[in-house]
Amino acid sequence: MCCLCKLLLWALALATPFVLLWFWVRRSFETRNPNSNVAMDPVEAAPTAKKTVQGGFEAHLQRYQESAKLLLTLSTATIAFLVNSLAGIDPDKKRSLYSIRLEKACPSSIALLGLSAVCSITFLLSENYAYETYCHDPQRNTYTPGWYALNTALGFYSFFLFLAAYGWLAIRIFW
Repeated sequence: MCCLCKLLLWALALATPFVLLWFWVRRSFETRNPNSNVAMDPVEAAPTAKKTVQGGFEAHLQRYQESAKLLLTLSTATIAFLVNSLAGIDPDKKRSLYSIRLEKACPSSIALLGLSAVCSITFLLSENYAYETYCHDPQRNTYTPGWYALNTALGFYSFFLFLAAYGWLAIRIFW
């Protein structure tokens, strides 16, 4: 099989779960809230009336960003560790079976971790831009279900890729 065909199969295999997740999140939001956009101002629960809290989403936004930053840090640190391990291999010395297996598993794991980092960065940028756009719009209706689904899919897909990279490493090294 040619190299381009393998690359296209990998791209298709990686893009399919993301697209399915995006469609599922968008469809579930539109089913629950037909013909409406996402509100980023949480509703304060009160016995008599419910009112929106302006800027109340910032605590949630910070929590989401901290999770994405942690995932980004772990992904990039693992990439650095794997690249350093590959660079430190001495071809003249005898190597263990696990070292050889790690070397074979590194390229695909580094690719998955790199894609996880890209998804985390894209999530952070998109979520910040969505919130700023929402806050500066007088009607507060800029955060569409498609954009919400994109941000949700990016966040969860980044985590999925991170887990897949570690799972792939474990499978390739220990089995």
